[in-house]
Amino acid sequence: GSEMCKETGKSSSRKSAPKARTYTVKKGDTLGAIARRNGTSVKALKRANGLKSDLIHINQKLTIPRSK
Repeated sequence: GSEMCKETGKSSSRKSAPKARTYTVKKGDTLGAIARRNGTSVKALKRANGLKSDLIHINQKLTIPRSK
């Protein structure tokens, strides 16, 4: 029995699903729109990217935090 548990633990870590996605800002995007589309909040987006303001730039890469 104990070996089976170890095996499942190994296979799940091998997959190593990324904790967050990366989004590239496009023309006309706002933090609010990106947050809404990805099911997260502006506050969470800013925290994940260390943003001090709501200003974002085209082609800027943003980390999209995974919603719980």
